[in-house]
Amino acid sequence: MKHLTETEIADWVTGLHTPAILRHVEDCPECRERARTLASALQLFRESAREWADNRTPPVRMIPARRPKPWAVRWAVPAVALALLVSVPVYDSYRRDRQARAETALAARQAAEEAEDAALLSQVDTGVSRAVPAPLEPLVSLVSWNSGSWNASAGQ
Repeated sequence: MKHLTETEIADWVTGLHTPAILRHVEDCPECRERARTLASALQLFRESAREWADNRTPPVRMIPARRPKPWAVRWAVPAVALALLVSVPVYDSYRRDRQARAETALAARQAAEEAEDAALLSQVDTGVSRAVPAPLEPLVSLVSWNSGSWNASAGQ
């Protein structure tokens, strides 16, 4: 007869057994004894774990209350007031310096834009004020201009 493995006995103890395992434990005294031994060992372990948990009290660590030193309380308020008195002018100076740098950068940017605009207008003015476009200037010597009418230099 083939006896149950350890896994099959553990399945029987935990209630996860098949009908074949149940029949075998009922019929085989050796496997039945092994299953009862495992079940009693688990029962003893469960009881001892519960007893240990019930009787165990967590260690309580008492931390004594600490009162602040009287001199520390007396100096805390003046120290905070002094820190504020020092930090407010420093912050105000920083803010003014930052604002002045921003205004200077804006003025420089506006001046650069005005210079670019002036250069562009100068180029446009130069191009518009020409009587004849640059590529046609060699042809101007061939034509004479008289009071709104034109005459070819060779023709009239």
